[in-house]
Amino acid sequence: MRTSPPSIPSSLRGVRALLPHEAFFALLFAGIMASLFAAGVRDRVLFLSFGSVLIVLLLLVVFCQLRPTAPRWRLRLLYYPLVTTPVYALLPRVVSALGIPMKDDALQRIDGFLIGGDLSLRLQPFASPPLTELLSAAYLFYLLYFGVSQLVYLLDELELAVRFYTGLFTVFALGFAGYVLVPALGPYLAFPDAFTVPLAGGLITRINDEAVRLGTIRTNVFPSLHLAVPAFILAFDYRYKRTRFWVCLVPCLLLFVSTIYLRYHYLVDLLAGVALALVAFALATRWIRPEEPASIVPGSP
Repeated sequence: MRTSPPSIPSSLRGVRALLPHEAFFALLFAGIMASLFAAGVRDRVLFLSFGSVLIVLLLLVVFCQLRPTAPRWRLRLLYYPLVTTPVYALLPRVVSALGIPMKDDALQRIDGFLIGGDLSLRLQPFASPPLTELLSAAYLFYLLYFGVSQLVYLLDELELAVRFYTGLFTVFALGFAGYVLVPALGPYLAFPDAFTVPLAGGLITRINDEAVRLGTIRTNVFPSLHLAVPAFILAFDYRYKRTRFWVCLVPCLLLFVSTIYLRYHYLVDLLAGVALALVAFALATRWIRPEEPASIVPGSP
């Protein structure tokens, strides 16, 4: 006896095009390949990597639309956590191949225009081992909040999962475009001699330093995804899972401060991250137009 596919929310049954984050990623991959080709770059690794990721993206969309079941929808969403890290790792190679110079000087000048100087330098008098330990732990909280949130929403109601992944990976797609167009090292690498007070700490500080050393691609500054990603998740939690919002609010606020205190970002990076989070939240919450009353109750635990 043939079983019927798991029910799909009515709001998703009419979706026939790329989701917003899929469109942004497709444009990113196509734009990178077009730019490389126009610049006369014939890097087979880059073309093969971005081309294959783009093809699989489109095949997954077709696969889901041919027989839209809940498992196929979730597989479609899961593709982006799987490819984000490999794509991220290739971005410096793209920047190098295109010959795009670092933009630290420009970002620092913008901060100078906004606040009269580098905010990281202004925080030097407050540096202390206990504060560095606390803010290093806050900076690491990003990994926990980002990772757990993906799992929580992937296993939730399908429409809510689609909304969350649409917003979250819109942040990454547009953020990665920023990493290519405005590559920068960050104050701690670009202007190390400007800092006269070391950021001494303990075990957590050393763990964070090593995590940053292993995770940086030396172009990942503008916009600040360490602000944009948790800011988006916080906003989404506030609307749909209010308890999670209150639990994670203080760690996220400390995380935002840590991006400047630890000298990883300029103020303009954070402002761009806020704008990016707002755009992603708007897309995540408004692009679906349910045909019948939604089952999602804002503020539910």
